[in-house]
Order: sequence, then C-alpha cells, then structure tokens
Amino acid sequence: MLAQAAVYKCVGNDGAVSYSAVPCPATEGQTTRIVEPMPTSGPPAAVPPLETQASPAATASEPDRPPGTRITVIEDSSASNREARANEMRERAQREKEESYIRDFERIKRQEQELRLQREYEARQRQQTPAPSPNSSSSTTGEPSSTGTGQ
Repeated sequence: MLAQAAVYKCVGNDGAVSYSAVPCPATEGQTTRIVEPMPTSGPPAAVPPLETQASPAATASEPDRPPGTRITVIEDSSASNREARANEMRERAQREKEESYIRDFERIKRQEQELRLQREYEARQRQQTPAPSPNSSSSTTGEPSSTGTGQ
C-alpha cells in the first residue's frame, strides 16, 4: 500500500521556492498544497527505485519514465531560515543598543560641553564687570551738602 503525504510548495516574498511537509508561515509568502491523486483500487503499482543522479550518458540510455514517478527529497529549509532570522534579529538588536548608547553618550557630552562653556562665560563676565562698592552710591554720600548757605 502506498502512503500519501501532504507536500506544500512555498513561494517566499523574495520569490524563493521551497517544498515542505508543513504549510508555510502566513508572513513568509504564498502556500500551495500539492495533492497527487489517490491510487486506484486494484493491484499495487510497482514503486520505481529511488534514483540517484547519474551521468548524462547513463540518463540518455534509460527509457523515458512517465511524469510523477520520481521522488525528490528536499531538506526542510525553514529551520536554517529561522536560525538565520534569529541571528539577524540578535545582530540588529545589538547594533541598535550600541547606536543608542553612542547617541546618549554624545548627548551627555554635548550637555557637559555647554555647561562648561556657560560657566567659563559667567566667570569672564564676573572678571570684566567690577563689583559695585557699598560707598560708591552717588545719591547719598553721608556728608552735608555744600550749597553755600551754611556757616
């Protein structure tokens, strides 16, 4: 008795085609289920031996087989794709952390530079502007005015 297995053809968003025993993830592209007709009841059909890739000369000498009698085994590429995507996500997260750290470091450095410049400016202003003395007030000197009317 022949066993029938579901085979799914996955066409990724980038156009890559793969075949799998499980449907493709919805975000990965389009899935097509490949269904071969069930064998008719009656004597079991002869199963051709699994072929290995032969040289072109050997292939030319073999008689033509009807389509659909060949079995091609394809590895499930989704595991390696998942691993590659996970690595890419880890690397992207690491890059984003580093970029965020650099942005924060540069922002803090700019703030410190601005604060230092502000303090230097204020120190120069204090040095250039003389401080007012308490006795330099011109309106009140503490002495009687000399208007010439006094004796």
